[in-house]
Amino acid sequence: MTQDSVEIDPDDAEAIRAYDEALRIFAIDLNRFHIEFGAPSYSQLVKASVRPKLTKAGVNEALSGKRLPSREALLELVRVVSAPQQAETQTPFISRAQGELIARWRDRWVEVKVLQRQAQAPWKRVRNTAQELMDQALREAEEVRAAAHAQAERILAAAHAEADAVWATAVSGFVEVQGEDAWLDDSLHTLHFDAKDLLPAWKTRDSDESSIFTGKRKWDFTPPFWLAVPNPALLMPEDGGPLPVAKLVPGSWYLALEWRGSKMLVQTQDDRRGLLHDTHGIQRG
Repeated sequence: MTQDSVEIDPDDAEAIRAYDEALRIFAIDLNRFHIEFGAPSYSQLVKASVRPKLTKAGVNEALSGKRLPSREALLELVRVVSAPQQAETQTPFISRAQGELIARWRDRWVEVKVLQRQAQAPWKRVRNTAQELMDQALREAEEVRAAAHAQAERILAAAHAEADAVWATAVSGFVEVQGEDAWLDDSLHTLHFDAKDLLPAWKTRDSDESSIFTGKRKWDFTPPFWLAVPNPALLMPEDGGPLPVAKLVPGSWYLALEWRGSKMLVQTQDDRRGLLHDTHGIQRG
């Protein structure tokens, strides 16, 4: 939406201004009229009114210029202001002087009412324009929110990738310094064992004899079968959790259930199940 499309038409602005000004002057004159007759209280005016029955809120709105009262309410207000002491009856007496006042205010009300009608269509267009502005602002805010969300997702993904790379470097350095057998140390069981997947260099090492994270070769046998491991190995959870399910040791037999990619689903003799990541050198029973 361009700036030009949201500007108020000059004719509309003039119609609205004319009504606002007329209502303001009307309220000022009505207040002067109320004061000239001793400024009777709202309660007195409400009590003395008959048809229509006035309310304190209605009287306040008329005198404050918040809105133009109905013709009937205005004329009853003029009657009771000019004679608040008059007893409430079904057919209140109206003196000649009161009749002239009522006629005068009736004419004033008609003048303001005409301007009000002339301002109705402009006011409607202004409200529609304001609604369009609000809708446009909401759409733009949603676009900004979506863009910010997408940017946050990209930053988060980049941060995860960077953290994974740092972790992979740390794991690689640990193994290089401590040796591959240190990975089977029970004190390290809280490490993230899936970090090996971030280290493709380990899978292309010149030596295929490494006992850590190789396990890419499938033999010419299909589970289930009994197996034994050549070296201590950890059985990891099927859901990828970081805590080992069991530790497999040489000399014991375990049931191989199925292949999971390059990993083997294994069950211990006490019915614990998990994934064996390192299947290199396993022995079939």
